[in-house]
Amino acid sequence: MTYRAMAHRLTFLLAALFPLAMTASAAGIDCARARSPSENAICLDASLQALDARLARRFAKAMRLQTVHRPLIAAAQKQWLARRESCAGDVQCLSQGHQQRIAELEAGLRAFVAYKPDAVDMAALNDLRLAVEAWRKTRPDVPLERALAALAIEKEATAFSNEPDAKEYGMRSRFPKRRPAGVSKDEWDALKRSEVDGGGENGNASYLLIDLDGDGQRDLVVDSYVGGTGLFNWVSVLQRRHGRFMEHQASASTSDQDASPDASTSLLYSLNGRGSNQSAHWVRLRGRVYAAYTDSAYGVDNAYLLRPLQLNDQVPMLTLHYRYRLSVPRLQESGNGGAGRTVLSLETQAVWQNALKALENPLALKRDDGEVPSCPRPEGIPADAADSSQGFGPSHYSVEIVGDFTAWFDQKDCRLGRLINRFGAYTEKDGLSAMLLVKKPEDEDYETFTVVGRRRVVKVHSGLASFPSN
Repeated sequence: MTYRAMAHRLTFLLAALFPLAMTASAAGIDCARARSPSENAICLDASLQALDARLARRFAKAMRLQTVHRPLIAAAQKQWLARRESCAGDVQCLSQGHQQRIAELEAGLRAFVAYKPDAVDMAALNDLRLAVEAWRKTRPDVPLERALAALAIEKEATAFSNEPDAKEYGMRSRFPKRRPAGVSKDEWDALKRSEVDGGGENGNASYLLIDLDGDGQRDLVVDSYVGGTGLFNWVSVLQRRHGRFMEHQASASTSDQDASPDASTSLLYSLNGRGSNQSAHWVRLRGRVYAAYTDSAYGVDNAYLLRPLQLNDQVPMLTLHYRYRLSVPRLQESGNGGAGRTVLSLETQAVWQNALKALENPLALKRDDGEVPSCPRPEGIPADAADSSQGFGPSHYSVEIVGDFTAWFDQKDCRLGRLINRFGAYTEKDGLSAMLLVKKPEDEDYETFTVVGRRRVVKVHSGLASFPSN
């Protein structure tokens, strides 16, 4: 097929696909022409109309920017419109469908316009790996933490926070009224012109002035505590331009001007304070500033190098794998879930420490294999009764289950055990924060014991990976 013929065929395909996709979604539903049950339901619900309008804007921007993929985008939109009709007048179904489609379009836009790591970024990743390997020789338990601390930018940065509002008896914090220490008059004037306020829950926010692009002017990092079940923090960046702190140009390329004011298009990353183990460090590598974002779990640290004034999708990532040495101290400061001290017998200590050996190498652990360790059903409990010998069941979202197992005392007394931890949280002083849950098969209640864990790096690898964006 000649190029001219291919172009003609593509034009024909676009003409065939666009009528339904463009008229029904690029400008949102024309309620004067609503005919189907789903269209009528949308026109009768203000929140659905807002979602439909937002979806239309994202679709129009995708069609405008991703010219090569227009036929595929239009075809996908046509298929989605057909699926939408299956919701009929179900508001919840329509709402969920719109939100999912918006997420699909935004993910496609982000991947399309996202920054592509270059040779300098990959060299920076290699430098970080070399630093980690150097620390691994002397501190094999915390080489990443030591490397990031050595690379951290501190002297050139100024931090300050919102201050309690006296008029509201300190229940809410607001942007400072006076220039904080370390902030120049020029920066203060730019902050006031920008009307920056991180907001957050009860105004809980902090700020960092730091030169992110190397132009000699410090940019602004805004850390807003937004709460929620995960105790989230949203960290955004604003670029110093034209005497103000503004949304950076890369972010503006995909921003939705009519989106909710709470939607930060300059959002760089989020931190989940309960239900994960995440942190970030500002570091300089190869003359560039990066946010080294770590997302960890039992046995693994993933460190992503984020360009702060770019949209990040595929980014350089360093992964460290650990092996542990787990022990159960005989002296338990708060054994059995209560106050006071408990001294374990030598036999009990030996049984639990031997059982924990199977969990010391995370790389060898089987995950989600569907098998639940169980003890034999105790005498007196019928087979059709609720069988508590099948383990502990689901855990709380704020902790990570390392593994379930069984242990035997004198080859006749079977106990169920579960090791939990806070997603690999580890300190040089205390080691791994972990707990052992123990119960008899016939019991619902369990005992808790402190577990001491010390780790060492056993594997390091690097490459490009998808950043788990917010």
